[in-house]
Amino acid sequence: ANRIGTERGFEFPGLAQICDPFGKTIAEATHTKPALIYADIDPETARNKRRIVEPSKFETNIFEDRRPELYGRIAHRPRYAADQLKSKPSDDK
Repeated sequence: ANRIGTERGFEFPGLAQICDPFGKTIAEATHTKPALIYADIDPETARNKRRIVEPSKFETNIFEDRRPELYGRIAHRPRYAADQLKSKPSDDK
């Protein structure tokens, strides 16, 4: 999930993580060498999208709180050159 080392002058820190739904890190890779990390998860806890930090003051539901009207162009599939070439009429008639 995260690169490690140096490539073309850029340093990649590694330290990929697996976090529980509350943000607690339950597994983490190092920054010194490539690694495969894994962790046991509770699927029922992961499916619960409602979080109550402080009842009636701070409650969230990640699906109810989404704002798709703000996604704009990032939600649209980009048109690649290959797609554009396929859609152009051919001059080879």
